Amino acid sequence: EKIVAEVAKSMACFTEISMSHEVMAMVKMVPRGQTACAAAYLTPKITEYLAGFTRGFDEGLMTNVRLDFMKSDGGLTPVNDFGGHQ
Repeated sequence: EKIVAEVAKSMACFTEISMSHEVMAMVKMVPRGQTACAAAYLTPKITEYLAGFTRGFDEGLMTNVRLDFMKSDGGLTPVNDFGGHQ
């Protein structure tokens, strides 16, 4: 998986490379594969959305106010850690 990711990075034609062992530390292959696929597809779109969302804030607001997003499990995560696998 790491070798394939390095090859993909060296090709410089992918905007997101998600490795299953990084996005879901679970032993079962199928759930990890599904999570990695979701992360690879959704993370660039979520990143683009969040960039537009935070551009609407006054300058300095992001440094003084904590902004969290709700994950699929109902937990909260800081905006900078939010991605397609959550």
